[in-house]
Amino acid sequence: MTKMKAAVVHTFGQPLTIEEVDVPAVPAGQVLVKVVASGVCHTDLHAADGDWVAISGIGGLGHYAVQYAKAMRFHVIAVDIDDAKLSLATKVGADMVLNAKTVRGSIVGTRKDLQEALEFAAEGKVYGTYTEDRLDNTNAILGRLKAGQIEGRVVLRIAGDQ
Repeated sequence: MTKMKAAVVHTFGQPLTIEEVDVPAVPAGQVLVKVVASGVCHTDLHAADGDWVAISGIGGLGHYAVQYAKAMRFHVIAVDIDDAKLSLATKVGADMVLNAKTVRGSIVGTRKDLQEALEFAAEGKVYGTYTEDRLDNTNAILGRLKAGQIEGRVVLRIAGDQ
């Protein structure tokens, strides 16, 4: 079987191990995507530490987010203004629910919003600040992230890691 490198969490709060693992078999009707690079963010840090996450909006996507977060071994707080949706959040695994009727704002955008966002990037009005690093340096990167020493994002080179 073909192998790939992976940063693996064996115990929360402990350093990750860089391991050679089997590339998963691809069932019928699915595809295998080769990842060349991946960003490191606070979600990765919290997942590795077994931390809490809050998911705002437990509708069509939010109830999936609760389940994904639980699968990633997060403790989950579900936030919504609808008691029925909070009940659903509990049903699908949320550890705690919060009815936050005063929460304002939206993380959902329209196609027009996406088009404008892409135009801003094309015009150089919005750009990413990042550095590149190696998968083998994952624990040091997570340490810098936890200490607030990373500006922007770190992108891990995975395929062809030198």
